[in-house]
Amino acid sequence: MRYTIELSITASTTINAPARDSVTVAKGTLVQVTLQLPAMSAGQVHTWAERGGHQIVPANRGGVLRGEDDLFVIPERLVLDDHPLVIDVYGYNSDDAFAHLAIWHFDVIPDQQPSGGLPRAMLDAIRGGLGLR
Repeated sequence: MRYTIELSITASTTINAPARDSVTVAKGTLVQVTLQLPAMSAGQVHTWAERGGHQIVPANRGGVLRGEDDLFVIPERLVLDDHPLVIDVYGYNSDDAFAHLAIWHFDVIPDQQPSGGLPRAMLDAIRGGLGLR
C-alpha cells in the first residue's frame, strides 16, 4: 500500500515552526520511502519524517533531506506493529519568496489479514459435525 503526503511549505518557514502533515498507515512493514523535492527550490527546502516522536528519515536525529529537483528512494525495513500507526512529515523553507512542495510516499506491506471467511476452528467444528474430517 502506498501512502502519500504532499507537504506544502510556505516561504520563510523556520525549523522552530516547521510545516507539518501526517498520514495513518496500516499495521505492517514500511519497505520504501520516496521523497520528491521541487525544481527551482535551490536547496532551500529541508524535510524529515518521524513516527511516534522518533525520526525515521533520515535516520540521524536532526538530519534533513534537501535538494533541488531530486528524487530520493530509500529502502526501509521498519516494522509498524504498535501505535501510533502515524507517520509525521515536517519541513522548513529558507526561501523568503516562494512556497514549495515536498512529496512523500510511504510503501507499506500490510500484515496478513483474515480472508473474511469463517474462523478455522468454526470450519473444523462444522466439518466434524458433518463427518468430513
